[in-house]
Parts: sequence; structure tokens; C-alpha cells
Amino acid sequence: MPAIVAENELASENELTNAGFWDKKYIPKTSGAFNWLKPLLRRKRHRMLGNLLDQIGKPSGEILELGCAPGEALLHLHKVRPQHRLHGIDYSEIGMKSAEEFLGRQGVDATIHFGDFRDIELSQQFDMVMSFGLIEHFDDPVPIVKDHARLCAPGGRVALTVPNFATPVNRFLMKHCDPPGYEGHNLEIMSRQALQAAFEAAGLQNVKVGSAQGPRIYPGGDRRLLRGRINRFLSKFWNLAACLSPINAPWDYTLWAVGQVPVEGIQTTENKAA
Repeated sequence: MPAIVAENELASENELTNAGFWDKKYIPKTSGAFNWLKPLLRRKRHRMLGNLLDQIGKPSGEILELGCAPGEALLHLHKVRPQHRLHGIDYSEIGMKSAEEFLGRQGVDATIHFGDFRDIELSQQFDMVMSFGLIEHFDDPVPIVKDHARLCAPGGRVALTVPNFATPVNRFLMKHCDPPGYEGHNLEIMSRQALQAAFEAAGLQNVKVGSAQGPRIYPGGDRRLLRGRINRFLSKFWNLAACLSPINAPWDYTLWAVGQVPVEGIQTTENKAA
């Protein structure tokens, strides 16, 4: 198992964050002023997740999420398609334990692995390997897409989402209200064209890309900055309205992509040479 990276240690090559950065964020949100509205607020997200899961083309399958802490995405996957068997990987020990405890309280049967998805070896391959808000934390997303495919069964699917922070409004809010968050994201991957190119460069076939979830704005903010705290507060109301609105213009908050692993598997430089 890889060692846990301390918060003050540098991230490894290609990473814009590290495990210590995420340790503080791996706490599922179980309370809030809008809890009673959550089923309605998540309607668009659940529709998107269901459409992605249906791409495996079979009634039930093995689904793996990379970077699964704190377990909320696995819970949503279970809610929209409970017939699938769920698995997750996370390289934060705190995050892994948080996901196990959270999913246990929710009655979701999922297998959680501790390790780095870039070099972990598992005893099985999966019908679909997914991630949500992962590849944008790397300078070069293509090797990360290939890591998804490596854990996928031949003919299986890779599906992922990234937040759409590259719009002028969101780019401005990130840069001025949350400088650490701005530095921790690769905004160049946040377009349909960039996702399509990354999937094709990783060797995936039958690639589809799209967007969903309406014109939400960046919800974060550096708590040390007054403008960061203001954005955290005001974004809640804007995003509430965006979730309830049937209109997605002028932008969508979430971009998604799904592609198929070739039956012969992904051809790497090493096995091509062989």
C-alpha cells in the first residue's frame, strides 16, 4: 500500500493535489438547511448517473469508482441503479474509512480498497470504471484516463465527470475567491472537446461526451478571505435556483464522457514494443 502523503508534502509528478489535501475534505455532509430538498436538487445528477451506468449494456455489473471518498457518489450510484455491485478505491486512509463508515450507515454494500489507482493491482476487472471530479487534478489527464481503462475489463466502459469551472464566471470566482482551489485544478480539460481528445488519446472507442446540471457557479472559497466566505454563502442560493430550474443555459455545471475499452485492451508503449 502506498504511504499516506502529509498535507505539507509535495504532490507527486503530474498531481495538482495530494492525499493530505483531501484528508480534510473527506467528511460526508449529513446535515444542512436544504436537506429536505435534496431529492429534488439531485434529480438532474441522478438522471446523468443513470444514463452513464446504462452504457454498460447489461442488467447488472461490477462498477468501480476511483477516488471514492467520502462515499457519497457510490451512494448515489446505488440509488439510481441498485442492481449493480459497487467498489471503490481511495489513497487517503481517512477517506477510505470515512467512505466505509458512511456507506455502512446508509446500508450500501460496497467494497472499498485503500491504495493509489495508478499502481494498485486488484483481483478482478470491472464492467465500468468511473470517477467524479478526479482527472482535473492532474496536469496531464490522459495517463489518468488510461489508468481507468487498465482496471476495466476488455469491452467495458470508462465513464467520468468533471466540473465546468472553465466558464468566464467560474474561472473568475475561482481565481479571486479561492486561489488554492484555482491552483489545484486543470481548467484546460473542462470542455467537451478536451474530454473527447483525452479519451481518444487514451485509446478508448465509441466516445460520447455531454453536459448536465445547469448553470451552477463555483461553490468554494478560501475561508481566510472575506470574498471567499461571501462566495461560499451566495453560491448556495444561486446553485439552489440552478438545480431547480429546467433551463441549463448559458452553461452546464458538469461535463461527462464515456468510452469503451477495446476488446484487445489498451495498447501501451510497452506492449506495442513487445
